[in-house]
Amino acid sequence: NLIKISKSKISENETFCAAAILLYLKENGIDVAATFIDQGLKKFPDSVFLNRFKGVVLMMEAEQSGTRSREFDIVPFFQKLNLVEEAVEYFKKALDLANTGSWPRLVKSQLGLALYNTLIVLRRGKMQNIDDLKFLQKIESEIDMSDLSSDERKNKLIIDASLKLEQERNYHEAFVLFENFLSEFSPKYEDIKGIAKKFFQHGSPEFAVKI
Repeated sequence: NLIKISKSKISENETFCAAAILLYLKENGIDVAATFIDQGLKKFPDSVFLNRFKGVVLMMEAEQSGTRSREFDIVPFFQKLNLVEEAVEYFKKALDLANTGSWPRLVKSQLGLALYNTLIVLRRGKMQNIDDLKFLQKIESEIDMSDLSSDERKNKLIIDASLKLEQERNYHEAFVLFENFLSEFSPKYEDIKGIAKKFFQHGSPEFAVKI
């Protein structure tokens, strides 16, 4: 029972530490979870779980610190991009550690997705291309979509469509991605109207009418 174990003892055991972090994150106890993560990383710096959790908490803190979006934005701008940049580094480390160990493909796909999505958010926030686009493409190519949950696939399709529509102005590829989204997830009519409106606002009325 984790409740009966002192916090110092929990931080000395990687498994207990990871379990405690999950418990507090589910209860929205981000500050306590962050404390366990930092304590755990001092003892287990090469822990896949703890590095992953650190990236997750940094992204949660970045979101809590404030986002802004215009009416036609799909992905919001994060105000504190330094937290997003830090999260990228922790997700990178977690993925590198998983790739050098005998970790299940599922874990690698989930880590790859977390890193990919965070890089897209960073790229969006900086309003410029990521320097190493080949690295981004490599990360995406190693994500096995069959490993992902329905919500994870949904989020990736939205992120990908946002990248094509908002950043690259590649209307055709964005349209194909949104078609896949509509086909797989059958969103509400209001959501479909919203997607069509995004195309119109981003300068593609011809694809807007096709949605």
